[in-house]
Amino acid sequence: FHYLDRGPEYSGDSANNVPFSQLDGASRIYLIGSEINNDNPVAGFMVNTVSINNNIPVEIITTLDKSAVEHKVNSKIKIKSYYYFLRAVNHYILSKGMENALFIKDRAENFDEYKINLLKENYKDLIKKAGFTEPGIIQNFAENYNKEMNAIIVFSEKSLSANECQEIMNLAIITGKHGKISNGIICLKEKNNSQGLFDMGMFPDKVTGNQEIKKGFIKTLAKNPRINKFPENFPDKININQDKQNLGNVFIFGEDPIGCAIKKEPIKNWLNNSDFLVVQDYFLTDTAKEAELVLPASFPGETGGSFTNTQKVIQEFEQEMKPATELSNIDQLLALLKQFELDNFESLDDIKLEIISLLPKNTGNQKFKLKSNNINNSTVHFKYGCDYVVKRYELRFDNLLAD
Repeated sequence: FHYLDRGPEYSGDSANNVPFSQLDGASRIYLIGSEINNDNPVAGFMVNTVSINNNIPVEIITTLDKSAVEHKVNSKIKIKSYYYFLRAVNHYILSKGMENALFIKDRAENFDEYKINLLKENYKDLIKKAGFTEPGIIQNFAENYNKEMNAIIVFSEKSLSANECQEIMNLAIITGKHGKISNGIICLKEKNNSQGLFDMGMFPDKVTGNQEIKKGFIKTLAKNPRINKFPENFPDKININQDKQNLGNVFIFGEDPIGCAIKKEPIKNWLNNSDFLVVQDYFLTDTAKEAELVLPASFPGETGGSFTNTQKVIQEFEQEMKPATELSNIDQLLALLKQFELDNFESLDDIKLEIISLLPKNTGNQKFKLKSNNINNSTVHFKYGCDYVVKRYELRFDNLLAD
């Protein structure tokens, strides 16, 4: 839910992340829109450690008057808009011919279209909307970043729109830093398994491996003896603002869209318009209270499993205790699959093997695609990553600090 209506660009911003282990090879680290100490403390500890041990300067670019990490960085740039700041920086680099032409020729796609589109914009307007009256800060940042030998940008999806994330990738591509050792970007996700959602194709038009189902994937699925019928239409998104959209049967697990919504009533009405709502969760959340059927979930430590971190690393963990529920999450899902006559799965290992068999083959040395978006899509419908546990923790932590 925390990705709904926010744009598709989030799906690719982790594809070529700098490994955390390469942070110590950076010559400078830039934090853009990342309250890394609060939101991603493990990554924050790594950045702080390499900064101190290796004397690597850290610079923060933020819209906040007071950032939680500014006391740990070497310099700060206060801006009004990430989107217009990044567009202005990229505009300046391209207008001055400072792009890495060799890298773009070998590794980038859509450069000419991106350049033409961006240079049509009024540079002075971009500077003003970024929060400056003069171009000096924009130009100094662009020139210094471009000259930096090993520059790593760390940014957070929680604070940035999809198009702002795309502009960061565009910046790393046109300067020839994307995908190189100790160079490029590190995207920090809002939730602990956000990347896993993309990898498993958790979208109306996507499937395992974040593959588009329309592009020949049906032929791959057709080889599976368990599947003999396919839907004819694959919507590219679900629109929360479409009042009369029929959601049919809805299964929600591990998220609390009503309880975490910025505007609760529209989300509540939207879900109540579905034919049948099933919620599987640890607690009786606001969303679970609206469900026709509630399935009690078992905690990760009661089941074992895996999380996929922002760097696409699968982190497996073992079951540590017996579930308090009669059936664990996995047992419940396997039982549901049998109701749909998909009863060939006997264990989680069977499912993992099928996932592996459906992953894309021979991806090769793919090129990076530059994308231009003239409008910033800053829509956010949910707080706390739409996660009741995160909400419960953050509210309690804030209350304790207030006391």
